[in-house]
Amino acid sequence: MTTYLVDFENTHVAGLDGLAGLTSDDVLVIFVGVKNKTIPVEAVIKMTNIGFPAKIKWKRCEGTAPNYLDFQLVSYLGYLLGSSKNNQSHYVIVTRDTGFDSVIDFWKPRRADVKIERRPALFGVQTPSDISPENKPKSIPPKPDLKVGSKKKPATNGSGNTDQKALPEAWKKKIRAAVSTIGIQPAHYTTLYQAFLTSKELPQIQSAIDKSVAQSKRAETLKAVSPLFLEFRKSVPLG
Repeated sequence: MTTYLVDFENTHVAGLDGLAGLTSDDVLVIFVGVKNKTIPVEAVIKMTNIGFPAKIKWKRCEGTAPNYLDFQLVSYLGYLLGSSKNNQSHYVIVTRDTGFDSVIDFWKPRRADVKIERRPALFGVQTPSDISPENKPKSIPPKPDLKVGSKKKPATNGSGNTDQKALPEAWKKKIRAAVSTIGIQPAHYTTLYQAFLTSKELPQIQSAIDKSVAQSKRAETLKAVSPLFLEFRKSVPLG
């Protein structure tokens, strides 16, 4: 029995990965902003099919002020937690925005009977959101190999063979055409090419975009390349 609060403005369709895993006890609340003009047909079909078990609620956020949708999502969570009519004990905030971790930190000591977590998708990898960002353990980089005469081995594709695949020029042209009006830096094209080659699912594409593209252009870039990536991965399965 879980309530999923989806920050669609942040995750887009990638946040809905795992729709098939929802049950009749689950509630799916999707918060959409004024910039969210479209939703992929595949997701709509899944959610409107007869027999789709979860209850779906749409929350349209009309304001355009910074973090407008975020504050409404957090307010709604507080409303649910304070409602005597609500008996849910598990909440998942679906977003890649680490700012929501402060909300989880706030409720943890106040509602020990309730579990709140943050994920990048419905059934994506769980983030360590029950730990404050400043207290999260820092990863320790591996020590460099300082042996005299040692040479770095070429990357392999998992089978022991050196992976020297390159994205076909036809697909590069499609990607450039898809993002041509967005105004991203030419250097970001290489990032997208590599992400198309190595990514298995959309969250990995979004991660690559988040790491390289300016924040103001990330949502539009993801929207532009998502259908193209799904087409590419369908025609060129990841080995």
